[in-house]
Amino acid sequence: MKWYGNSHNITLPWENKDERKELIYEKINLLQNKINEYKLKYSITIEKDIKEYLNKVEKIGKNNELKLLEQDLIQDITSLNEYVFIKYISKNEQTRKEILDKFEDILIGNEDMAALWLECNTWRSLVAIDGEKEVKRNFTIEEDLSPRYFAPGKGNTPDMELYKDDYVIVPEVSLMTGVLQWEHEASSVIDHILNIMKKYKSTYVIGLFISSRINVRTMWQFFILNKQSWMGSPVPVIPLTIEQYIKVLKYTYSNNLAIDELNNLLNYIHQEAIDCESYEEWDKNMENYIENWREKLVN
Repeated sequence: MKWYGNSHNITLPWENKDERKELIYEKINLLQNKINEYKLKYSITIEKDIKEYLNKVEKIGKNNELKLLEQDLIQDITSLNEYVFIKYISKNEQTRKEILDKFEDILIGNEDMAALWLECNTWRSLVAIDGEKEVKRNFTIEEDLSPRYFAPGKGNTPDMELYKDDYVIVPEVSLMTGVLQWEHEASSVIDHILNIMKKYKSTYVIGLFISSRINVRTMWQFFILNKQSWMGSPVPVIPLTIEQYIKVLKYTYSNNLAIDELNNLLNYIHQEAIDCESYEEWDKNMENYIENWREKLVN
């Protein structure tokens, strides 16, 4: 029985120096193959010296140093895939369809890692919108750009941040519903947005909260904050259901709208909150606001 409780009885591949080297060689080959693929497909220059990695593997004798080298290699592979996705892949028709399909899977329960994918897919969906901008993710992704870990939330860190010259959009997502949504998300979302507002005092900042359903207390709180806050000015946050966000994306993608149009929609809904007498009215008219935005673009 003592043998079964001994964690040293089985040596895993990444615990053995020679076997870890083999794993690293496999990743070096993967990076080289990706570089060759992207150079051929997109005619781009990628300045990455694979020989440097090979030399380091041969020279390193300690397992902990090999671990650090492997981490650097994984980061290089991930960064390369992310760069190519943002610049060359994100805005094609097939990718946009995959993004919309993933949201549908999350809605109907066909995604096992739904909460992780909601975060990652929202980032992908914003990257896929036309227009120059930076969409900074605060969650961790795998080499293939699938989600790994949630955004930490510590230090008033939002799920992601979208930066344009004259505005910032702070998207936050959650699959929590009911009172739990209000208890766990509403206050933290506001804190994250306030933190960005304090950092960029001369830039307009607006929040976007996406969930499968918006709890009545969450809707009420965001409605009030679109009008006023204890800071002396509004803290605008626009709550949309995943279904509503899909509608916005479908119209945005099919008409190749720029990111400014999404910002215009969010600001339009914010202004309507100021004009509405009650949060019930604001909530009830959310679909109308989206439709009005679409009609205005057509006309």
